Amino acid sequence: MQSIFSKNIRKLFFICFSFVLIFSLYDFKNFQATEFDSISTGLECILFISFSIIYLYERISKVDGFVYDLPEFWVVFGIIIYFSGNFFIFIFAQNSLNQNSFKETFNTINAISSIIENIMFLIAFIIAKRQFKPLKQKKVSRLNPKIQSKS
Repeated sequence: MQSIFSKNIRKLFFICFSFVLIFSLYDFKNFQATEFDSISTGLECILFISFSIIYLYERISKVDGFVYDLPEFWVVFGIIIYFSGNFFIFIFAQNSLNQNSFKETFNTINAISSIIENIMFLIAFIIAKRQFKPLKQKKVSRLNPKIQSKS
């Protein structure tokens, strides 16, 4: 199977993934679990959105036909919708999460973008099920238990 990403994109992905992994380990060590860290969450949102757009660009340039007929388009589109919808509330959450009005807004926006994301995933599953072609199974000859060989 040929990779969809070019060599430079894979190198960029590996470098960014390594940076996020190191940053996440640092963040895990230095912040308490009771705090919401907007910096790491915002960085993750930017990376998810960026790599989703890069993936869609690479996929669209290599597909014959309509891209929305592919299940992976709907999964990636759902990821873009979720992280784009939550990006700014994730950034402001660290300083404003103690306010009740912000909590309501946070929960509403997060729930709506999560519902839209799950609808996109559902569309992907429906398309994947329509495109599923079962493998041909070999017929296995079974011995009739009534017929026994005489030796």
